[in-house]
Amino acid sequence: MSTALRRVVLSGLMALALAIPLAAPPTAAASDATASVVATLDDQQDLRQECQQHAEADSAQGWIKSRFESCHRHHYDLVLARRGTNERIGTLAFDLWVLGFAYDGTRRVDYVASAENIIVSREAADADPTRWGIDMRFSAAVVNSAGSIANPNQARTALLGSWDTTPQWTITYTSPSDTATDPYGIVNGNVQLTLGVYGEGGDITPWSDDTLRYSNIRFDSAGRVAGKNEGAVFTNARVVIPFSLSSPTFPQSARHYNDAINNPVLTFPSGPKNVPGVNAPLHRTLNATIQDANNRAARKTCDEVWGPYDGTLLNCDEYPFATTQEGAAKGDGNYSARLIDARDNQAAGSWLVSNYTLNRLLDGDAFYIAITP
Repeated sequence: MSTALRRVVLSGLMALALAIPLAAPPTAAASDATASVVATLDDQQDLRQECQQHAEADSAQGWIKSRFESCHRHHYDLVLARRGTNERIGTLAFDLWVLGFAYDGTRRVDYVASAENIIVSREAADADPTRWGIDMRFSAAVVNSAGSIANPNQARTALLGSWDTTPQWTITYTSPSDTATDPYGIVNGNVQLTLGVYGEGGDITPWSDDTLRYSNIRFDSAGRVAGKNEGAVFTNARVVIPFSLSSPTFPQSARHYNDAINNPVLTFPSGPKNVPGVNAPLHRTLNATIQDANNRAARKTCDEVWGPYDGTLLNCDEYPFATTQEGAAKGDGNYSARLIDARDNQAAGSWLVSNYTLNRLLDGDAFYIAITP
């Protein structure tokens, strides 16, 4: 048999396109999830286009665009061997895509997964690619918290023809708030993807991906402190809050933060400093006692350096912010306090809080700042 006759491209082979799935088809939950996906087709296409530009999308954790979007992608080129003898009987190539969407407003995370661009070749006369298939499984587990995740195990096990005809499926995870014991209804989760290739008649040696692709997620019902009452996020996202030196509303605040980090000799209290925010993260605190202590420590510095001041026209600006665990009351001297225009100070504070809610940052959540031109 010629090479041309032996090579099978799924999109052109009706037999594969009509292949009957295994006895273990996609679960009912997975089918229901596909019908109720929230992310729009435009959202999915936009994320795919961005994902292609990031090499880390091929890592175990994938590329995390934000607290609400993530993706995995990988191209597989596999050599398939006969079970028992390891004789090479064919090859299989396909692309894996997993787009993740968390939602600000509901305790839900969707993963849109697909096996696409499938190309298979038969290299042994008795090999039957119409009986080869892909097994894709998602499992979610609660981590370091109380509560539950609904329908934690979801799978699609189907022959290559079925994947070629319908390459995409959707996995949805939700977490009921009444199962959590945390005051904010927090349930932390870890989602694992396992991927395998099999032969329906057992003619090939099963293969599985050992990359252990994963995604860390969090559900909460934190209410006003997070903006919307409920939500979900990808917890490994790096949150960066920008402050522009040319901002029309808070240029003095931005200059202060820049000096605290990059020119500490210009700041008070005097002395060697290693102020976090760029090279090391800040962490939000919702503890009112800590926030008040940070305010008092910063005001004490302003009073000592500048003396009495009008709190209406001037404010004592502090960095790191009073709403962080790294604020002036921490006691390590790695902070700065400076008198600046009151409206500038308040505008920067409003910008900070809006970014807290935009990124659904809760107590202890890490973030960075970026000083931009």
